[in-house]
Amino acid sequence: MIILKEQIEPQTIKFIPREYSADTLIIKNETTNTFELYNPTFEIEGYYLKCDLVLDLKEDNFYTLTVIKNALPFTADNTIITVDNNILTTDMTQLSIDNLIVYKDKIFCTNQNTNVFSVNADKYVSHATTNEYIVYE
Repeated sequence: MIILKEQIEPQTIKFIPREYSADTLIIKNETTNTFELYNPTFEIEGYYLKCDLVLDLKEDNFYTLTVIKNALPFTADNTIITVDNNILTTDMTQLSIDNLIVYKDKIFCTNQNTNVFSVNADKYVSHATTNEYIVYE
């Protein structure tokens, strides 16, 4: 899982791919079921492939990250693919042909410090009590 922040500065996405050839990054918001498409410049760094992007993420949301190679050109609504002037309608799930996918992962967006991250931050308060009880077994 990749943890990113809700910010307007570029963030680095770094991963070990199936192969070192990629040209399109697809981020699906799992809450709204919408897609964002990016065509970043990927760099090889050791065994990693990385890119810097400004992402439109919302805090406390999960996203599905898919990196593909040799992507077909398609429009921003993610439903129409144009190939040699023929228009084909497709669902994004149909695009997941195994030989095109370079990498898949989850993204979680949070603005908390990731070293001390807690899903219960500022939501639950523990109360001290002097109640005593006996448990019979």
